[in-house]
Formats: sequence, structure tokens, C-alpha cells
Amino acid sequence: MPSKRKISTFLTTRTAKLAGTYLAIIMLMSVSFSVIFYNSTTRPLNRPAPSSDVVSPFGQRAFLDSQVQQVIEERFAEARQELTLRLVWINLSILVLGAGVSYVLARLSLSPIEEAMEAQSQFISDASHELRTPLTVLQSTNEVALRRKKLTLTDARDLIEYNLAETKKMKELSNTLLELLKDDSKEATFSKVNLQDVTSEALQSIVSYAQSRDISINDKVQPTKVRTNKQILAQLLGVLLSNAVQYSDNGSAITLKSKVVANSVRISVVDKGIGIRAVDLPHIFQRFYRADKSRTNGDSPGYGLGLAIADKLSKKINAKIDVTSKPGSGSTFTVVLPLKNH
Repeated sequence: MPSKRKISTFLTTRTAKLAGTYLAIIMLMSVSFSVIFYNSTTRPLNRPAPSSDVVSPFGQRAFLDSQVQQVIEERFAEARQELTLRLVWINLSILVLGAGVSYVLARLSLSPIEEAMEAQSQFISDASHELRTPLTVLQSTNEVALRRKKLTLTDARDLIEYNLAETKKMKELSNTLLELLKDDSKEATFSKVNLQDVTSEALQSIVSYAQSRDISINDKVQPTKVRTNKQILAQLLGVLLSNAVQYSDNGSAITLKSKVVANSVRISVVDKGIGIRAVDLPHIFQRFYRADKSRTNGDSPGYGLGLAIADKLSKKINAKIDVTSKPGSGSTFTVVLPLKNH
């Protein structure tokens, strides 16, 4: 995994090379224009002087004074010299100005690459940390078990069950990471669907988890026709419902409702859980971000990836997610979806 220092060094080198390329192009154009301008301007001055013996239109011979001819040639030479100096100063100014412009253009060109590399580095670092924790626990637990001289069958079964539970957690994390890394280049296909059918599919994916926590879900979604991708929207709502169950108290209730506003439908997941602090709201869609250790509810299976996936899914169907929350009073996640998607 590239460190921040390596990324910085790499980008500095690339910026210098790219800026040099831009500057070379600018100077090539400037010098070429200067040469063309110089040649076209001095061409009349480079014509040979008329002969000292010139036939006048009246048939008389005119003689050009040699001193006058010498003065004219000196003036022509001075004009050529002054033009050359001006073009040199212009090109030097362009060189200095072009260096600054080239650097700015290089930074702008490499900025998306820099952001992508930093995001990749951070993603790998976070993923490695999350995977290392259960692996370390598994290793320590097995090492302790192996040191025991007398390991009963019951102890062995408990150890295997614990190892299996931790393995399932790592598998879940791996699948979630793969979901985040999926290629987004393929555009989602849209069709007209009934919103109730979508929410029913989302509820089916979460009902077992909610029942295990004795949490009820009130479905108040209206039978609205929307043009969207049914599978993606159902997955998005499933993630938000799972998040609501995860951070709600056992025996509480969650409400799923919808409302048509102008040219969009607002689908809200309302819980009465522990809520989110205002200072944490801008960061909740970041990968691996968890506002507070207390939000894990001790045995929560989350890794701080659910809302990052929800944000990614919402962009696929041209939707956005609004969040309102108050610590101790619960949260409301609202998907704002256009009724007529392109």
C-alpha cells in the first residue's frame, strides 16, 4: 500500500513532468509565432536597395545619394534589432508566465488522480485495519486454546463456534468491501414500478434481523408509480432499514413511509434510536465512519460501511439522501427520488 509520502513524491514528480510538457508546448507555439512574425515584418526591409543608377519615369537617370542609402540601411538594421529584442523579451515573459500557468494546469489535471490515490490508500488502510482485528482475535484465541493441556470437547465446540462466528463476520466485511469496489461505469436501467412492491422486497431482506431484536416495522408506503431501478432502490432501502434496526433499542418501532412532493417522491425510514450528533452528520456516509462506540450497541455487526453503500446506490438512480437526527430521539433517513428518471 503506497504511503502518503510516496503518493506525494509521485505526484510532485508527475506534476513537474506535466508542467514541463505544457511549458514546452506553450514556448514552441510562442517561438514559432515570433519567427513567423519576425520574417513577415522584416521581409520588406531585407529587399535589396535600388541601384544607384535608376531610370526615372521621365527618361532621366536618378542617382541615389550614397549617404542617404547608408542612413536608410542603418535605420533598417536598428528596426530589425529592436524587433528582435522585443520578441526576445516577449518570449521571456511568456516563459515566466507560462511556467506558472503550466504548473496550475498540471495540478488541475492531476487533482482527480491525487484524490483517487488518496481515497484508495485510505480505503486499503481502513479495510486492512478492520480485517486485522478479527484475524488477531482468532489467532490469539486459538493460541490460548492450544496451550491448554486439557481441552474438553465442550471447550473445543465453543472454540469452533466462536471461530465460525468471526469467520462469518470477515466474510460479511469482504462482501461489503467488494460491493463498494464494484465498477460504476455501467448505467442503471430504469422502468416503471410500484413503490409498494419495492419496499416489500426491501422489508423481506430485513425482517429476520428486526425480529431477532423484537423491533416492529410499520409500512406506510403509498402505492406510487415511479420510474427507477427496482433492484437498486430495494437494496438502498434495505441498507437504510438495516441501519435503523442496528441503532434502535430492542422492542422499539421503525416507520417506513412515503410522500409525493412536486416531481419527486420522498421515502423515509424513521427510527426512535440513539440518534446522531450534529457534528457527526456530515461524515456518516464516509466508509468505516462510526460516530460513537456506543452506536455499535455492543454486539452490532456493523463495520461503518452500510451508509457508504447507501450513498453509492442512491447516485446510481439519481436520488439523494437527506438526514435529520437528534441524539436520544432517533433519526430519519429520506430518499428523494425523481418520479420520472431518465
